[in-house]
Formats: sequence, C-alpha cells, structure tokens
Amino acid sequence: MASEPPRFGVTGMLAEARRFPEGTARGFVAFVRDEQTHFFIITAIVGLGAGGVALGVRYLSQFITEIAYHGWHGNVVATIEAAPWYLRLFAPAVGGVIAGLIGHRLVSRGGGIGAIMEAVTLKHGFLSLRRASWMALASIIAISTGGSVGREGSIIQVACAIGSRLGRSFHLTEARIRLLVTAAAGAGVAAAYNTPIAGTLFVLEVVAGSFATDIIGPTVIAAVVATLVARIYLWHGPIYEVPEFVLRTPQELVAYAALGIACGFMAASFLGLIRLGEGVFPRVAKTRWVRGGLGGLLVGILALKLPAVCGNGYETLVGILNARIGWIALAVLLLGKMLATTASVTSGSPGGVFTPTLFLGAALGGIVGHLLHFAFPEWTGGASSYALVGMGALLAATTHAPITATVLVVELTGDYSVVLPQLLACGLAATMTHRMDSVYTRELRRRGISWDGTLEQKIVRSIRARDIMRTDMTLLAPDTPFQEVVRLFTTTRSPCQYVGDGHGNLLGVIELHAVKEVLGSQDLSKIVIAQDLVEPARPVPDDASLAAINEKLWFIDTGEAPVVEAGGSRFLGIVTQRDLLGYLDREILKRNLLLSEVRWRDGLDKGVEYLELPEGYKLEALTVPGWLVGKTVEQSELRSRHGLNVIAIATSDGNGNERRDAPSRDYRLGAADRLIVVASSEDVDAFEKLRS
Repeated sequence: MASEPPRFGVTGMLAEARRFPEGTARGFVAFVRDEQTHFFIITAIVGLGAGGVALGVRYLSQFITEIAYHGWHGNVVATIEAAPWYLRLFAPAVGGVIAGLIGHRLVSRGGGIGAIMEAVTLKHGFLSLRRASWMALASIIAISTGGSVGREGSIIQVACAIGSRLGRSFHLTEARIRLLVTAAAGAGVAAAYNTPIAGTLFVLEVVAGSFATDIIGPTVIAAVVATLVARIYLWHGPIYEVPEFVLRTPQELVAYAALGIACGFMAASFLGLIRLGEGVFPRVAKTRWVRGGLGGLLVGILALKLPAVCGNGYETLVGILNARIGWIALAVLLLGKMLATTASVTSGSPGGVFTPTLFLGAALGGIVGHLLHFAFPEWTGGASSYALVGMGALLAATTHAPITATVLVVELTGDYSVVLPQLLACGLAATMTHRMDSVYTRELRRRGISWDGTLEQKIVRSIRARDIMRTDMTLLAPDTPFQEVVRLFTTTRSPCQYVGDGHGNLLGVIELHAVKEVLGSQDLSKIVIAQDLVEPARPVPDDASLAAINEKLWFIDTGEAPVVEAGGSRFLGIVTQRDLLGYLDREILKRNLLLSEVRWRDGLDKGVEYLELPEGYKLEALTVPGWLVGKTVEQSELRSRHGLNVIAIATSDGNGNERRDAPSRDYRLGAADRLIVVASSEDVDAFEKLRS
C-alpha cells in the first residue's frame, strides 16, 4: 500500500495539526500565546535591528570617507595614503569639529558603553533613540575623516536604544526592557565582529556584570540573529585570516605569560594617557567643537607620515597579524596609534576604543614576537602568533573581561589552538589592571558612579540621596510660635521638624522629645519659639550614596535625616529609613512591596515621589486580557470582582510614546492598554492566572 505523500502549504500544515493529540495542540496554542514567546520574538527583532545598524554604519562610513578624501581605494588607510597632504592634515580636524558640534548641541551627557551599563543597572533601561542616533552620526563622521576610534561604539549604542524603544513601544515591564537593552549590546558586538559567543560574553562580563540565566537566553537570540544578518551581507568567514597558531613547546607558555604581564603594563599606560588627555583638552579649549578640531588636527599631523593610525585600524591590524610589518615599524605604529586614539577620544569625538585596543595589543605582541623569535627561533612561534595573543590580552586588561577577550580572538580567527596561551595571557593582563577603572567604567567614575562589587553593591553605592529624598518638607521660621510647632507634630507623622534661616539654609532640627518637655509647663509654652527648641542636625549631602545614608541613619534614633546641597547648607528635603528600605526592596529584591516610584507631571512641573504601600500590596502594570477588551472600566468590575485598584491607564500614540490617563468609568479598554494597579500580591497573581 503506497504511503500518503507529504502535504505542503497552509492547508497541509492545518491538516497535520489536526492529527496532534489534544494536549499537544493545546500546548502549541499556549506556546504561541505565551508572553515569553512574544518577548523572544521582540528580542529577535532587536537582533535584526543590530545587524541592520552594523550594515548601515559600515556603508555610511565608506560613503563619507569617499566624500572627505575625494575617492575610495578599497579601505580607509589606502584612501588616506592616496590623498593629498592637505586632506590628510585637515580632514580629521574638520571631522572633529563637526563631531564636536553635534556632541555640543545634541548630546549633553556621556555616552558609549558606560551609558549603556548605567541604563541597564540604574536607569531602568531607558535610552533615547534620537540621542543615540545623533551620537552615532558624530562617531561615524569622526571615524570616516580619519579619527582613531572604533565603529563598534556607535553600533552598540543605537542597537541598545532600539531595544529600549521597542520595549517601551510594546509596553514591556521594566525588567524586560533592561533585558532587551543588554541583549542589544551583545547583538551589536556580535554584528560588528562576527562573534556571537563573544558578544554574549561581553554582555555577561561587562554590561550586566552577571551570568544570570534570564540574561543569557535573550542575549543569545539577539546575538545569533544579528550575526546571521552580518554574515549574509558582510562576513563570509572569520574577520582576520591569519597563519595557523602553533605552540612550539610547553615552555613557550612562559613567554606568553610574560606577554600578558607586558600587556597589563601597556594597558595601565594607555588608560593613564587617556586620563591625561581628559585633563589637558578641557584646559586648552572649553568649547567641545574646538577641542574636537584640535584632536582631529593632531591626528592629521600624525597622518602626514603615519596614515595607518587613522580610522579603527582594521586594515593595518590584518598586516600585523600576518607578520608583514617589522618590529621597528610596529614600535612607531604603537606609539602613533596610542597618541591618535587619545587625541580622538579625549577631545570629544564619540566612538569606541575596542578596535584601536586590538590594534595596540597586536602591535605590542608583534614586537615581542619578532624579538623572541630572533633570539630563540627554535622554541618560539612567529610574530603573528604573539600578535594574536597580545591583541586579546590588551583588550582583557582594558575591559576587565578576560573570558570575552579569549573567545573573541578565537572567533575572530577561527583558530581554537590559541585558547591555552590566550587564556593565560588574558588572565594575567586583567589581573594586572583589576584595581584600575576599565576603559568603560572610567566615564562612570568621573560622573560619581561607583562600579565596584556585585550588582547590588553598585546600586547601593551609585544611587544618591537626591534620588530617594522627600521634598514635601518645609522649613520653619526661627520665630515660629510653640503652638504652631505643636500643631505640626500633631497633624503629621514626622518625628522631626526642621528650622531654617529664612533663606533656605538649614539651622537645625526640632525633635518630638523637646516639645514634650515644654508641654508640661504652661508658662514656657507661651514664650518659647522654634529657635529655642532647635538642636544640631545631622544632615546628609544630596550626593551621598545609599551606603553613606545607611551609616548616617544607623546613629539617628528618629530614622530620618535632612538632605542639604553638597558643599553647603541649603535644605532640599529629607531621607528616611523607610525610603531607604523601600528602595532596596524594589530595586534589589525586585518585590515592589514596600515602596513604589511615582512620577508626576503638572504642566512644566514634574517630579518623582515614593509611595509607601500597605503591607502585602504592590504596584503593578498589567496588560488587558482579551475578555475585557471593549468593556468600560465600570463594566470590567476590576475592583469589586478582582481586587484591583486601577490608578491609571497607559496607552500608546502609535509612535512608541506612552500617555497615562485617569481611569474614567466610561473609558473602553483596548488590547494595547496597560492597567496600572495597586493590589495585594494574591489578587495580582489570581488575575494573571485568569488572563492566561
């Protein structure tokens, strides 16, 4: 009996689906409707976006280079070499001016990987796509005209901003928006270098600083999709074609260990040079675009004799890895590239230092390899092997990511035999610089953000008093009558009242026990004023970290402290032990049970308050289930039947911008709406089960 031929097309698929056991079909439907499935689809879209950004950055960079240097000769270095001397000298300066103007007018704060790390950990995953796009344009202009920065910074920045925008457009929770941003960062690295595994590890080691399983899944999906896009249009194999790596003898590992230590010292020098440039350029020129022009001019001066220091260095790096450049020329290139990268980065041209760091590491490794092979040709490999290991070791030292650097080199070259010496060199190099800020955390440190320790420690050390303080407290005048002081204590829950000098400066605090002492004497209560009851306060500056606030509150019996302007005495508000515990509950324990953040806007005025919830209650954003779509708020009976107190309804205008309205009785719920509710944990869980 002949077997039935296979069925194709939609009709065939439906016919086959009818043969599934009932439980299997139900499971398939549940899988399709599952929120996690939808989230992974969005993650794949982020990967597509990252791959598209990588393509766009590459082709736009080539187009601008062709315009700037009146032609295109296959790559940036060859194009600059063929250009007249005046273009070599002045094109980088013009590019620096334009990049500086864009940065000065449209980018007010720091960017790059540091900004992404801050957004993921401290800023609820919010990144502006408009700002990231302008920053990427400034970076592309700087690179295309000869600036010594990498393209990966702009790719990652825009990819992460796309992830942030998609998360907000699809009304995802804050936790999932953060996951999208981290996944986009991995996808950006993967698309830029054709390295999906290294892109994933970069997120885990650098951006998130965590190997949590909920981060790995989305990052892998986005990295794979982004790499696939890049491989279809850009890469058809490993980026760098290099000779096969050979470890001549086990004793040669000693030489690679020494190279790792040398890369540690080199990284310290490079980071120190960048810090020097960050101090010098603002003193020479206060305006950002002027600094950008000066930095570009320095690169142009170097390009007159060393055009290989321009751009991200990819073309010259290929030559180094194939041992086509002698050790003396490598030493000159090493010094020139360090100066060019420092001039570009510290003068205000946005961009990454990932690829320039690979260049410097390969140059140092090539120098060491040439010298060792000349002295010990019998038991050492060629210069290309040492250049390969040096490339990864310097990257590990500057980023504090030895595993990422090791895997990156393997994926860049497709040669697994380099793993053993590479891992040894990367580990030693990263150990040499572990007490220094990495190339990414340096900017965060300059803005007062600590990046040491675990994720929880980073939050505790980086969030400031101004982020959680209450601003609804007013200062009493020194001559406030005693009766008014008593009235304030009896009509508020605060154990303290604060007295000012009439100009907004804090004079001291009145505690409840001081009032009780006077209440027993009728004669004193008639003549005492606020100034008579004042005791010295123990204020905290508005830039004090949560750790510092916790130490201060430990010694204050009332459980609250006044917040004053850093370096002065102007009163700004108060911070309480409840505020502190509530913030830790929401941000670290992720329970959202004790305290919820409430953002308000009234015309041009806006602010942030922290709402203390009843015990067992939480603030939650819930999507509208299908069986409520089309019903009015009154008909849905959310409060009477489900115990959900709806305080706002979030809707989208179609452009990804969210608007929140008060829940009027006649408002009809839509499928894209989100209900902002306050309810007990049990009622929220029960409603979620009904919705699924």
